[in-house]
Amino acid sequence: MAWAAHSLLERGGAHEGFLIDEQGEVWTVDQLGCRVQPSPEYGDIIEAAVAKFGYIHIQQRGPTIWVYLYPWLVQPLTMSAAFYKIADLNPEATFVCPGPDDTCEVFRDFRGAFRRISRLMAAAGRIPPYQDYFVATVGGRS
Repeated sequence: MAWAAHSLLERGGAHEGFLIDEQGEVWTVDQLGCRVQPSPEYGDIIEAAVAKFGYIHIQQRGPTIWVYLYPWLVQPLTMSAAFYKIADLNPEATFVCPGPDDTCEVFRDFRGAFRRISRLMAAAGRIPPYQDYFVATVGGRS
């Protein structure tokens, strides 16, 4: 399973950002080495964390954040913690990049990104079908 056609290194800032693990703990990329060991099938530690263990990678570039995840691997606790981290960052735009291809969706409101991630995870069978309380509980109402 390969990461997107452009690796995180090619996207820039690969060693920046945060990773959310299966327990909902937030790690800086620098702290990740003690948690995840790279393997030959993945390009780097971040790729292994996302594609093998279901972590969520959040990368901030100015007022924009990029959220990389494999919805079929992510745990509900990981998703919830990522929502809190995204809300804390309060981005002007959020790119949601689910899976190994280069398809990303952009949202001007992070609540829209929350709804999309919830729906992706529900479609993958990781959480119950999308319910508005995910957005209401974590992101508040607009």
